[in-house]
Amino acid sequence: MSISYIIILLSPIYVPLVISALLFFQFEKRSFSKQFLGVFMINTTIVFVGNFYYFTQDFNTYALMHPLHIFVVLMIYPGIYTYTSSLVRRNFKLKQHLWHYAPALFYLIITSFIFFLLLNSEERFYFLSEYRHFPDFSMPILKILFIIRISNMALLFGQIFFYGYRTFKLMRKHRNDIENTFSSPNKFRLSWIKSFNILFFFTAISSIGFYAIDPSKVFGNELVLAVPLFCFSIAIWFFGIMGINQQILIIEDIEIELLYEEIQTDSNLLFQQITSYFELQKSFLDADLKIFDLCKKIGSNRTYISNAINENAGLNFSGYVNSYRIKEAKQIMKENPLCTLEVVGERAGFGSLSSFTRALKSVKP
Repeated sequence: MSISYIIILLSPIYVPLVISALLFFQFEKRSFSKQFLGVFMINTTIVFVGNFYYFTQDFNTYALMHPLHIFVVLMIYPGIYTYTSSLVRRNFKLKQHLWHYAPALFYLIITSFIFFLLLNSEERFYFLSEYRHFPDFSMPILKILFIIRISNMALLFGQIFFYGYRTFKLMRKHRNDIENTFSSPNKFRLSWIKSFNILFFFTAISSIGFYAIDPSKVFGNELVLAVPLFCFSIAIWFFGIMGINQQILIIEDIEIELLYEEIQTDSNLLFQQITSYFELQKSFLDADLKIFDLCKKIGSNRTYISNAINENAGLNFSGYVNSYRIKEAKQIMKENPLCTLEVVGERAGFGSLSSFTRALKSVKP
């Protein structure tokens, strides 16, 4: 077995362990999201340990952790979704996500029962080394294990599509929420999770496909597995590293919502109040302006204000605020033609040059 192959199989083990240690020992930044991500990285470490023993064909050792390996692999995709939800969902509760882990627990129990109680060590070794690739259906117990393996593979592929889609929907809702809450939403967008979701989808498909067929037997070359395994591990590293400095982005102000939840105002009248306030106070010049700031000044809650802006201006909160900032920026450029775009954007209330240029491009000529 080549040294390069061993290195490829071992390297994914160390990095998640280091990342999990960093997450657990960030005492001043402790949060459920970070603690959960730390557990998730330990889970992926166990996945890669299992991969190492399996693909180095140390089946005697791998047999001791085979059911656990199935369990931790089936925990990956729900884990990614749970972590993302903990960042962006209001009133996040872990117990509401526990059902996502039921399939993993089911396969752990049924595989452990068959593997350790109904098979002897020689049969376990035979199943892992030969039977999975060249099944003999005359052996009922091994046939059942083979069917479980096929269903496990199907479930893994199903998880990729199911949780990829759910994460995409979750991020789309988050984008809508921040654009209806913050006047400068760019720093809350979690664009890295969108990139990770795309990267992980393709690396997971290829990695699980190669795991299912064992390329060393099919292609006769163990290094065929190197690329998908390495890409999969890079995706996991990226996820963990980005999560180290990621903060919770729950956009909620309970007190304001409760204070004004019974106050209903005509949409047109409320919009007139908002327009008057913006034109008189020029609150849009504050780059950190939030819809909750407007709630306090107008005396209404977020839902009514957001609906009033959408119905009357056809824009979300961020777009509406930026429309005033664009007008202000044009006036500044007219009066100070030598000002740089960065200075103009800052004076007009944009949080960054990229936000200003993006808003300029979105304006219809």
